[in-house]
Parts: sequence; C-alpha cells; structure tokens
Amino acid sequence: MREISIDQSSHWQSPDNQWDWFFLTALVAALVFALLSFGVVDAWSELMVVAGAAVVATALALRVWLDDGFRLTGSWTLVPLAATLVLIFLQLLPLPGSLVGLLSPESSTLRETMLQDLGNASGSFTPLSMYPLETRHDLRMAVVFVVVFLTAASVFRSKLQIKRALWCIFIIGCVESALALLQILTLSKTIHWMFAEQTSVVTSGSFVNHSHFCQFVNLTIGAGVALVLVRMKEDSRRERTKVSRLPSLQGDRYLRPLTGVVLCAVAVFTSLSRNGALSLLLASSVCAVLLYRRGVLSVRGWILGAVPWCVALLLFLTSFDTVYERFSTLDDRQAIDDRWKLTAGTIRAWVDFPLFGAGLGTHEYLFPLYDETGSANLAEHADNDWAQLLEEFGLVGATAVVAFVASVFSIAFRLMLGGRTSLSTAAFGLSFGLLAVAWHSLSDFGQHLPGIFILTAVTSGLIVAISRYEKKKIQLDAAEPAKSDLAERDLHIPSLVGCMLVAGCAWWMVGGALAAAKAEAWADSALAFEQRLESQGWIGDDQDYIDLLLAAEEAVRAEPTNVKNGYLLNQYRWQSMSQVRNKDGAMVLASDSLPLVQRVVDDLSALRVLCPIYGPTFGLEGDLRLRVFGDPTGAALLRQAARLTPHHAPTSLAAARLAQLEGRHDEAAALFSRTVEVDPQLFSEVARLCLGELQCPELAIELGQGNDRRLWMLSEMMESGEYKSKDFDYGAQAQTLRSEAVRLLRRRVEMGEADASEVHRLANVEKLAGRLEASIELLRQALKLDYGNLGWRLDLARALLEQGEQEQALREAKILLRLNPESVEAAKIVDQIDDRP
Repeated sequence: MREISIDQSSHWQSPDNQWDWFFLTALVAALVFALLSFGVVDAWSELMVVAGAAVVATALALRVWLDDGFRLTGSWTLVPLAATLVLIFLQLLPLPGSLVGLLSPESSTLRETMLQDLGNASGSFTPLSMYPLETRHDLRMAVVFVVVFLTAASVFRSKLQIKRALWCIFIIGCVESALALLQILTLSKTIHWMFAEQTSVVTSGSFVNHSHFCQFVNLTIGAGVALVLVRMKEDSRRERTKVSRLPSLQGDRYLRPLTGVVLCAVAVFTSLSRNGALSLLLASSVCAVLLYRRGVLSVRGWILGAVPWCVALLLFLTSFDTVYERFSTLDDRQAIDDRWKLTAGTIRAWVDFPLFGAGLGTHEYLFPLYDETGSANLAEHADNDWAQLLEEFGLVGATAVVAFVASVFSIAFRLMLGGRTSLSTAAFGLSFGLLAVAWHSLSDFGQHLPGIFILTAVTSGLIVAISRYEKKKIQLDAAEPAKSDLAERDLHIPSLVGCMLVAGCAWWMVGGALAAAKAEAWADSALAFEQRLESQGWIGDDQDYIDLLLAAEEAVRAEPTNVKNGYLLNQYRWQSMSQVRNKDGAMVLASDSLPLVQRVVDDLSALRVLCPIYGPTFGLEGDLRLRVFGDPTGAALLRQAARLTPHHAPTSLAAARLAQLEGRHDEAAALFSRTVEVDPQLFSEVARLCLGELQCPELAIELGQGNDRRLWMLSEMMESGEYKSKDFDYGAQAQTLRSEAVRLLRRRVEMGEADASEVHRLANVEKLAGRLEASIELLRQALKLDYGNLGWRLDLARALLEQGEQEQALREAKILLRLNPESVEAAKIVDQIDDRP
C-alpha cells in the first residue's frame, strides 16, 4: 500500500487560532482539576465539571455558528452516543402505567408491591427509572462525556494540534505518577500530603482508590506510547535505509517520552492494584502483537510492548516481598468468591430488568434485594462496570454503549492496520489505554468518576480526530476535488437554533448540579451537628436541635426529590421529639406531638413514591405507624424495609424487634446480629431491648459471646437491678458474664490488642481481687499508652503507697503535680510520705 509522504499536503493544516487554544486550555484545566479534586468525587466538584462542560459546549456551538471554516465531526460514533442519551431520557420520561408494564414488567410489579398501601399514590404515569434523581445525575454525566468527546473529535484537526493534545495528556500523567511515587517514598498517609488521611501509605496519587489511579495513568501511558510511535514512524520515513529499520533510541527525542512511559508504568505497579497492573500487561501485549501484525514497526513494537513487562520484572526482583504478597492474593478464593457473588447479584438484577434496566444510578438502592454476600457494607457501585451497565441500562442501553465502544475500536483498528500517515500509528497507543480501561472495568467502577471518563472521552475523540485527519490527507494527496461548501454557507440559522438549544441544555445541567452541590453542603453540615449530638448521647439543648433541623431542611429545600436527605430530616424530627424519658427510661411522647409525628409519616410516604426501593424510609415510617399509632400496616413496611436495606442498622433493629414480638425468634436473632454487625455501637440498645421489653436475655448473651466489651456491658446492666424476670437470675448470670469478660480481656491485654482504657479496667479488676502487684503493673502499662491521664496516675500512686513502695509512690505523685500543680490528692500523698519517719 502506498504511503503518504510526511505533511506533503500542508495546506490543510488548520492554523492555530484563539478557538483552538481555548479548547486545549479547557481540556488541560479539566484534567488538572480532576486530579486536584481526587478524581471529582463530591457534588461541588461535579458542579465545576458540569459548568465547564456547559461553557465548552456553548463555545463549540458558537464556533460552528461564527467560524465558516469549522464543522463538527460527522463520525458514525455519534449515532450510538445520541441513542444513549435518548434512552436515558426515556428512562426519565413519565409513561402510562400500562406501557411501563409492557417495557419493564418487574419495574411496574416492584413499584406496585412496595406502594400497595398507598393505592395509586404514584399516579397513572411513572418513569422506567426506579429513582429518577440518580438517573438525572447520570444523564448530566453522560452529556459531559458527549461534549468532551465531540470537542476532542472536532477541534483537533491538524497533526500539530493532535500531537499537542497528546503531549498535554502525557505530561499530566507523568506529573501524577511522579506525585504518587513521591507520596510512597515519603510514606505519606494523606493525599497531596494534606487531605483525606488514610490508615496506610497512599499509593494512589491524587485518587482515593488505587484502581481509579491506575485507569487514569494507563490512559496517559497510551498517549505517551502514541507519541513515541509517531516519532518512530516519522524517523523511519526520513531515514529510508535498508541497513537498519530501527532508529536510534538515544537522545531527548526518544529518551524523554520513554522515560515518562517507564515512570507511569512504575507508578501503576507500585500502586499495588492487581487489576491495574494486569490491565497494563494485557494491553501492552495486545498492542505489541498488533504492531507486529502491521509489520512496519515490528522490532520497535516488541520493544515498546516489553517495557511494562521489564518494569514488572525489575520491581519483582527489587521488591519481591511486597509484590509477591500483593499478587499472591490473586488466588484468594474468598476474595474471588465475594467478587463473583457481587457480579452474580448484579446480573440477577439485570435478569429482572432485561430490556431497559432499573434506571441509571439505581444500583445502590436495588442491589440489596439481590445481595447474597452477607457483607455488612453497602457499595454504591458494582465492582464490574459492564455488569452494572446491564443492571441499570438494560440490554437496549448496554447495546448502544457497546456500539459506541465498538465503533471507536473499529476506527482504531483500521488506522492500526491500514493507516497511511505517520499519525495513524498513534492509534496503537490510544487503543492501548482504552483496552486497559475496558479490561479493568470488569473489576472496577472507575468510569463513574468524571476524572476518569473525561480522559476516556478525550482518548476516544482523538482516535476519531486522527481518522478524520487521515481521510482529509488522502483526499488531498489524490487531488480529489474539494466538496462544495455552498450548501454549508446557509447553516447560520440552524447553527443559531443549535446555540439556543445548547444554552438551554447547559442551563438545565448547571441548575441540577448546583442544586446537588447545595444539598450536599447542607447535608454535610447536618451530619456534623448529628455527630456532635451523638457523641453527647443525643442530649443537647434546643439550639443544638434547631441547628440540626435547619441544616437538614435547607438540604431538602435545595433538592426536594433527594430521598436520603428527606429521610435524614424526618429522622432528626423524630429524634428531637423522642428525647423525653420517664424515670424508667421509657420514651414519653406528648399528646400535642402526635400531629408532628403524623407529618413525619406523611413525608416518609411521599419519599417512598419518589424511590420505592429505598429501605430506610420504609423502616422509619413502619416503626412510627406501629409504635406511635398502632397501625398494623407498619409491620408490613418494616418487613419490606428489612428486605430492601439489610445494611441499614436502625431498620434492622426495628425489624428485629417486630420479629421477636411476633414470635419469629430465629429471624429476630439474625436481624439483631446484622444490626450489631453493621453498627457495633447499637449493641447497648439491642441489649436493653432484649433484657427489658422483649424479655429474651439469652439472645443478648448470645450476641455478646466472644466479645469482652459486650459481656462486660451486659454484666453491668444485669447488676443494675433495672431488669427483673421470674425465670432468669440476673445476679448469678452477671457474675458468670463478668468472669468470662475478664478472661477474654486478660487474653487481649496479654496479646497487646487492648487499648489503654481496657488495660486500666483490668487493673481495677485485679485490685478488687486483691492482686495489688498485678494491678500496679497494669496501671503502668496503661500509662505507657496514655501518659497524660491524671486519674490513672493518681490510682498508681495510691496503689504503690498501699503496697508500701513509698519512693515509687512519691515519684508518681510528684509527676502528677508537675502535670497538674493544683492536684490536692497528689499533694496529700507527698505530705503523707514526707511526714513519715
């Protein structure tokens, strides 16, 4: 096949102008901002991304209208993208109930089952999505992806512009990789040495998750490989020598980009993301084979393909223990089984919503119905982007997305095997990044982060831009007559209409993102007030509850259809009304509070209509209906809540109480166990229920087995005399539990697993048992863990004085006086010792 000489048709090299620099600057700004905001994980950062996309889209529409020499790409890849947006809109569109039942029978059935007590409250028109708010959010993100892709595919038209974009992406990836390696070398436990403190050394650069970091860096490696290949192709054409088809790899022309590729590869491996490293190795092997298949760059292709493998071998030899320990978990059967169960549950959900899915963004709410892992944690996303795509978007939507991916890879494949310009070889590198990400998505949800999918969109758009460049060069080389632009000159009015449509869409997107950001900010404030009240045992003054409720109300006002914020507001309202207790500790609800409780119940019913698969709203409404109003429908709501949200501790607690009262003891035991597994701090509440209202102390003891803290708490509650039973001897059982708790505590102290307060508690036990020497040793051990605890040091001084070790007691008392000169007890000990002969 005849190859086109380098840049022989330079008259089609679009000159740089202000438009081109604006779009390139916007691209760089978006990627840098994504790294500074940890990949864009908060609503405020999503607002910035959406606003930026709106500006870019508006600028793109204005350029089409004002710049006669600019046209958007006409690639067929836009067809599946447009179909994807239409299908998301279809999920949001209110449809007649009969049509919803035809398109998605399970959606109609599930909605009717969960809202049967409300009759036709959801109305005759309902959307296909089970939670439209989250689907609207994903629609905004999909529009951002389309805008970025269309911009990259249309704006970068010349070889210089495309290479410049590749350099920007590659340099950003190199900087991110260098940052990640510096954080590892400095043993930093915070991102950027300032934010998001973690329990171990940060290996994920600017991202919270190392798998997300690897997806980002693998895409930037693709840009670096593309640049190296383009340079090699250019040099091979210049040299045209039969002696050697391998140009020198010395000097800055190759050394710098290859060094950057190696740096990024090292960062991927040192992130300790198994799937990130495997994706890198797989993609490099496939691209090396394709380079060999093309033949022109066979030797160099194998060299580039071997770079990641050489890096992996070097790290394996120099850091054998760390690398081996991490990658040996690939055969961890339990981890593999858990991942498979998560994927299998997601696929089961898709089987029930086969054609159009349950709605984009609904995995977090729907998946608990199909979860069989038994995990106490709830994941917002599946560990498999492709499976989640089927679950949320159905076969029809997934087909549109896969058609887009296939069209991009099809264009890249044609460029790789039949490209006639030096720039066509860049498709190998860009395909490398996309292939690594596609494979990694089988075990990760990175494409849900704007910081990653924006780079994916740019990479895909550059492949289309290269194809567009190649076609134009071939036309010019063949001296084909240029297509007449006569018809195109009359597009000003349609372009103006397009600008208006883009402006309207931008207004909608920014408005939704702004509402979400405001709601998140107020919700975070409410959660801060909640944590402060919770630390005080929910004992606060009126102002504390006023601040809490005002923040929650503002969050709901900003985003009224957010069921999470709506649930929190009504939970806080109920919490503020249920703080009054009688002398027995039972809740006392004033009669004038009943209308307020009814308002809470009504609000919860409205929230159930908005999202009929969000369990906490069912749980709180059912508990209030049953306990406050004696409404039997509350029992059915509680059972539905336990099914919908097994990971929500308050819901499990309320359902467990109901199951025990109804005589379903095995179910109650399982729900109580799940409650304390999800939230261990609720064990005290569970114990009070079991010892008091439910009269099942054996269940409380069973839940406390093997845990000295829980057994100690139970023994204290039984000894308090607050709980009475004719069939159960609380006093004798308390002694048994105390003995078992002490045995378990002593073992944990000996193994070094106890904290300072637990060591001090064991010291008190030893003192009460008359083992003063053992108590002194434990007090010293506790003070090693908490040197500044004045009370414990006073206990040690007294114990030493009682033991007859006056010098040691005097020493501890003087230390105490240095720490607290006003300590009267310490001064008494000093005077007492000084007065002795």
